[in-house]
Amino acid sequence: MLLVYHVWLGRFSGGVEVFFLISGFLITGQLFRASARGRIVLGPLWGRMIKRLFPVGLTVLSVIIFWTSVITSASRTPALR
Repeated sequence: MLLVYHVWLGRFSGGVEVFFLISGFLITGQLFRASARGRIVLGPLWGRMIKRLFPVGLTVLSVIIFWTSVITSASRTPALR
């Protein structure tokens, strides 16, 4: 659906497509190297990926929550809940 919207409707933004392209390339490379070593075991592969991405994701969520609480006035906070 994303491809249809961006390619055939002429609305190419580039951000999401580039992200999917790069992440797919990197994950495919990891799987290819794992298959060259032998069997692909997804548990440790995903475990390392989560261990690497969790601190960054937690930082991003913390910054978003902080800035949302700073930018959003106290009078609008109950309306957002």
